[in-house]
Amino acid sequence: FSNAFKEVDCLLLPTVPSLPWKIGEGLQMKPEEVYAADALTIPANLAGICAISVPAGAVQEGKERIPVGMQVMCDTFEEGKMLSIAKKVEDLSAINKGSKVLEETFGIGRGRLKKTGQQIKD
Repeated sequence: FSNAFKEVDCLLLPTVPSLPWKIGEGLQMKPEEVYAADALTIPANLAGICAISVPAGAVQEGKERIPVGMQVMCDTFEEGKMLSIAKKVEDLSAINKGSKVLEETFGIGRGRLKKTGQQIKD
């Protein structure tokens, strides 16, 4: 992470690697399948960097719009920067509820983010 933060202020990642499962489905899954949902949040904890998950809109899944989260990671002791960026992402999500602004800006789709080169600026 230290090399990445020499080049960028933050990393934007999905919070979980897949769309959420329906209520009760987790009870039928193997423990390792349930634990895999944490796979993208564990690295920040192990590295000791700050991270937060914020609502980032929704993706279409059949007839339903499924809410998805986005993780904002910043370097150690950069909590103020992290919270500022997270607030901007959350504001974009709230302002554009029902639109595809975050999907188009950050490439959110099917629970994944694509590298797009887009930036959030102050």
